[in-house]
Amino acid sequence: MNNESSNNAIRGNDQTLNKDGAINIACHNLVMPGRTLMLADHKQIGGPYRIPYSQTYDPVTFTFYGDRNLNARRYFDIWQTAVININDNSINFWNEYTADIEIAQLDKKGEKTYVVTLYEAYPFAVGDVPYAYASTHQVQDVSVSIQYRIWRANHDTTTILGAVKK
Repeated sequence: MNNESSNNAIRGNDQTLNKDGAINIACHNLVMPGRTLMLADHKQIGGPYRIPYSQTYDPVTFTFYGDRNLNARRYFDIWQTAVININDNSINFWNEYTADIEIAQLDKKGEKTYVVTLYEAYPFAVGDVPYAYASTHQVQDVSVSIQYRIWRANHDTTTILGAVKK
Protein backbone atom coordinates (compact mmCIF):
# COMPACT_ATOMS: atom_id res chain seq x y z
CA MET A 1 0.00 0.00 0.00
CA ASN A 2 1.18 3.57 -0.55
CA ASN A 3 0.32 6.80 1.26
CA GLU A 4 -1.52 8.29 -1.73
CA SER A 5 -4.15 5.55 -1.70
CA SER A 6 -4.87 5.68 2.02
CA ASN A 7 -8.10 7.05 3.49
CA ASN A 8 -8.59 10.83 3.05
CA ALA A 9 -5.51 11.12 0.82
CA ILE A 10 -7.11 13.65 -1.50
CA ARG A 11 -7.89 16.04 1.36
CA GLY A 12 -4.28 15.94 2.55
CA ASN A 13 -3.08 16.35 -1.03
CA ASP A 14 -5.38 19.35 -1.42
CA GLN A 15 -3.84 21.06 1.61
CA THR A 16 -0.31 20.35 0.38
CA LEU A 17 -0.52 21.13 -3.35
CA ASN A 18 -3.48 23.49 -3.53
CA LYS A 19 -2.25 26.12 -1.08
CA ASP A 20 -4.03 29.46 -1.60
CA GLY A 21 -6.15 28.01 -4.42
CA ALA A 22 -3.12 27.56 -6.71
CA ILE A 23 -4.81 24.80 -8.70
CA ASN A 24 -7.93 26.97 -9.12
CA ILE A 25 -5.90 29.91 -10.42
CA ALA A 26 -3.97 27.76 -12.87
CA CYS A 27 -7.11 26.58 -14.71
CA HIS A 28 -7.37 28.53 -17.95
CA ASN A 29 -9.80 26.49 -20.02
CA LEU A 30 -12.87 24.31 -19.45
CA VAL A 31 -16.34 23.77 -20.82
CA MET A 32 -19.27 24.07 -18.40
CA PRO A 33 -20.86 20.65 -18.04
CA GLY A 34 -23.95 19.78 -19.99
CA ARG A 35 -26.82 17.45 -19.38
CA THR A 36 -28.43 15.35 -22.12
CA LEU A 37 -31.84 13.75 -21.84
CA MET A 38 -31.93 10.20 -23.14
CA LEU A 39 -34.93 9.62 -25.39
CA ALA A 40 -36.92 6.56 -26.38
CA ASP A 41 -39.45 6.11 -29.14
CA HIS A 42 -42.99 5.93 -27.84
CA LYS A 43 -46.17 5.26 -29.71
CA GLN A 44 -49.55 5.88 -28.28
CA ILE A 45 -52.58 7.02 -30.21
CA GLY A 46 -51.24 8.57 -33.39
CA GLY A 47 -47.69 8.65 -34.68
CA PRO A 48 -44.57 7.82 -32.68
CA TYR A 49 -42.77 10.48 -30.70
CA ARG A 50 -39.76 10.55 -28.42
CA ILE A 51 -39.97 10.82 -24.65
CA PRO A 52 -37.21 11.27 -22.05
CA TYR A 53 -36.43 8.34 -19.76
CA SER A 54 -33.11 9.29 -18.12
CA GLN A 55 -30.19 11.70 -18.38
CA THR A 56 -26.45 11.54 -18.99
CA TYR A 57 -23.59 13.76 -17.89
CA ASP A 58 -20.51 14.14 -20.05
CA PRO A 59 -17.08 14.42 -18.38
CA VAL A 60 -15.56 17.87 -17.94
CA THR A 61 -12.03 18.51 -19.21
CA PHE A 62 -9.99 21.21 -17.50
CA THR A 63 -6.78 22.67 -18.91
CA PHE A 64 -4.27 24.00 -16.38
CA TYR A 65 -1.11 26.01 -16.81
CA GLY A 66 1.88 23.89 -15.88
CA ASP A 67 4.21 25.67 -13.46
CA ARG A 68 7.90 24.79 -13.20
CA ASN A 69 7.10 21.89 -10.83
CA LEU A 70 3.96 20.77 -12.70
CA ASN A 71 2.02 21.00 -9.43
CA ALA A 72 -1.34 20.75 -11.19
CA ARG A 73 -0.18 17.51 -12.82
CA ARG A 74 1.22 16.24 -9.51
CA TYR A 75 -2.09 17.08 -7.77
CA PHE A 76 -4.15 14.98 -10.17
CA ASP A 77 -1.56 12.16 -10.42
CA ILE A 78 -1.85 11.68 -6.66
CA TRP A 79 -5.64 11.93 -6.80
CA GLN A 80 -5.73 9.19 -9.45
CA THR A 81 -3.52 7.02 -7.27
CA ALA A 82 -6.11 7.48 -4.52
CA VAL A 83 -8.63 5.91 -6.93
CA ILE A 84 -6.57 2.88 -7.94
CA ASN A 85 -3.44 1.86 -6.08
CA ILE A 86 -0.72 1.55 -8.75
CA ASN A 87 1.16 -1.10 -6.76
CA ASP A 88 -1.54 -3.75 -6.56
CA ASN A 89 -4.29 -2.37 -8.85
CA SER A 90 -6.80 -2.34 -5.98
CA ILE A 91 -9.66 0.15 -6.09
CA ASN A 92 -10.39 2.23 -3.03
CA PHE A 93 -13.82 3.00 -1.63
CA TRP A 94 -15.91 5.60 -3.48
CA ASN A 95 -15.90 8.05 -0.55
CA GLU A 96 -12.09 7.86 -0.29
CA TYR A 97 -11.41 9.24 -3.76
CA THR A 98 -14.41 11.36 -4.78
CA ALA A 99 -14.76 15.05 -3.98
CA ASP A 100 -17.10 17.84 -5.00
CA ILE A 101 -15.75 20.40 -7.47
CA GLU A 102 -17.14 23.90 -7.87
CA ILE A 103 -16.98 25.73 -11.21
CA ALA A 104 -17.86 29.43 -11.08
CA GLN A 105 -18.54 32.13 -13.67
CA LEU A 106 -17.14 35.42 -12.35
CA ASP A 107 -18.16 38.97 -13.14
CA LYS A 108 -15.71 41.87 -13.61
CA LYS A 109 -15.43 42.29 -9.84
CA GLY A 110 -14.55 38.62 -9.33
CA GLU A 111 -17.96 37.84 -7.81
CA LYS A 112 -19.57 34.48 -8.58
CA THR A 113 -22.58 34.88 -10.86
CA TYR A 114 -23.23 31.27 -11.89
CA VAL A 115 -21.90 28.23 -10.04
CA VAL A 116 -22.02 24.56 -10.97
CA THR A 117 -21.04 21.88 -8.47
CA LEU A 118 -19.84 18.51 -9.74
CA TYR A 119 -20.81 15.97 -7.07
CA GLU A 120 -18.65 12.94 -6.30
CA ALA A 121 -16.03 13.79 -8.91
CA TYR A 122 -12.68 12.16 -9.65
CA PRO A 123 -10.04 12.51 -12.39
CA PHE A 124 -10.33 9.60 -14.80
CA ALA A 125 -7.80 10.92 -17.33
CA VAL A 126 -4.66 12.99 -16.80
CA GLY A 127 -3.33 13.99 -20.21
CA ASP A 128 0.22 13.71 -21.40
CA VAL A 129 2.47 16.78 -21.37
CA PRO A 130 4.34 17.08 -24.67
CA TYR A 131 7.84 18.57 -24.78
CA ALA A 132 9.64 19.80 -27.86
CA TYR A 133 12.77 21.81 -28.53
CA ALA A 134 10.70 24.28 -30.57
CA SER A 135 8.47 24.97 -27.55
CA THR A 136 11.24 26.23 -25.27
CA HIS A 137 10.11 29.06 -22.96
CA GLN A 138 6.45 28.27 -23.48
CA VAL A 139 3.98 27.39 -20.74
CA GLN A 140 3.03 23.72 -20.70
CA ASP A 141 -0.63 22.72 -20.50
CA VAL A 142 -1.92 19.94 -18.27
CA SER A 143 -5.33 18.56 -19.25
CA VAL A 144 -7.47 16.60 -16.81
CA SER A 145 -10.82 14.95 -17.51
CA ILE A 146 -13.18 14.67 -14.56
CA GLN A 147 -16.01 12.18 -14.21
CA TYR A 148 -18.76 12.87 -11.67
CA ARG A 149 -22.09 11.44 -10.57
CA ILE A 150 -24.29 14.49 -11.08
CA TRP A 151 -24.05 18.29 -11.29
CA ARG A 152 -26.25 21.06 -10.02
CA ALA A 153 -26.27 24.82 -10.63
CA ASN A 154 -26.42 27.27 -7.72
CA HIS A 155 -29.88 28.50 -8.69
CA ASP A 156 -31.28 24.94 -8.64
CA THR A 157 -32.82 24.06 -5.26
CA THR A 158 -33.10 20.33 -5.97
CA THR A 159 -31.72 18.21 -3.14
CA ILE A 160 -29.05 15.79 -4.35
CA LEU A 161 -30.10 12.42 -2.93
CA GLY A 162 -27.60 9.75 -1.98
CA ALA A 163 -24.60 12.09 -2.05
CA VAL A 164 -21.64 10.67 -0.17
CA LYS A 165 -21.06 12.59 3.04
CA LYS A 166 -17.45 13.68 3.56
